Amino acid sequence: MARGPGKGNTNNPAGKPAGTKNTKTKQWEALGAKIVGEGAERFMSILDGLPDDDFTKNYLMILEYFKPKQQRTELNGKQELNIKWEERVEGYNHDPDKTDIA
Repeated sequence: MARGPGKGNTNNPAGKPAGTKNTKTKQWEALGAKIVGEGAERFMSILDGLPDDDFTKNYLMILEYFKPKQQRTELNGKQELNIKWEERVEGYNHDPDKTDIA
C-alpha cells in the first residue's frame, strides 16, 4: 500500500517556493565569492612578492585552471586541406590573384 499523498502532491503545500536555494548551496556560493574576491587579491599580492622563477612556476600552475592545456594534434596520412587565409590591414588593398611586386 502506497504511503503519502501520491505523486505530484505534498503534505506541505506552503513549502519551499520553487527556485529557492537550499542552505548548502548558499554557503557554497558564499565561499566561492570569498575565494574569487578576497582570496584572489591576496594571491596576487603573494605572487607579486615572489622571485621571477617562483612567480613563473606558480603562475603557470594556476593558469591551467583558467586556460586548459591544448592537446597535441597529429595529422597522419594524406589529407587535403583547403585553407583560405585573409588578413585585412586598414589602408592596404591586396589582390591575391596578382603576384607582381611593385
